[in-house]
Amino acid sequence: MRFATETAHGFRMAWRGIAFLGRHHTLWKWAILPTVINLVVFALAFALFVFFYQDIYGLATSFLPQTPPQTWYAWFWVAPLRFLGWAIGLLLLLTALVVLYLIFLLLGTTIAAPFLDVLAQRVEDLVTERAQEEPATVLGAARTIGASMLDEVKKLTFFLLVQLAFLILALLPILTPLWRFWPLYSPCCFYR
Repeated sequence: MRFATETAHGFRMAWRGIAFLGRHHTLWKWAILPTVINLVVFALAFALFVFFYQDIYGLATSFLPQTPPQTWYAWFWVAPLRFLGWAIGLLLLLTALVVLYLIFLLLGTTIAAPFLDVLAQRVEDLVTERAQEEPATVLGAARTIGASMLDEVKKLTFFLLVQLAFLILALLPILTPLWRFWPLYSPCCFYR
């Protein structure tokens, strides 16, 4: 029951954030730019998926016989093979879509991070009613891009190295049972 109430509370917080943004027009320029960046990145990801859709599906189903069987009893093994090929092709397409989504999610977050940092700082200043040290400018945000991008690249590198380590451990049959139940295996634990 607690999970359901916390989930509902999380959805309400998103609407409260949108309402807060609507009341404070000075934050719009800092919220619109990361949104546009992420929309462009996700549109590019979806376009890449659509462009390579036939190639990915063809790769997954290329081992199947394309000609119909010559005898009626050959359908007993051809039909399950075709269904299996269709299922593998669908699974490969869904996997490719999820991997592409995650890659572009990380890329979009990395690109938009400097603007999100400024947005978070401005929101904190408004909520705590603290005076802003400097006026919010695009030039001020541009100055933080290098440090922010370096920070995001460090996080991404750490995440990828940990995943590579788990992949290597998965390939070693002796060590596989030892790390399988490691509590920090979830990718969300590493990328924050």
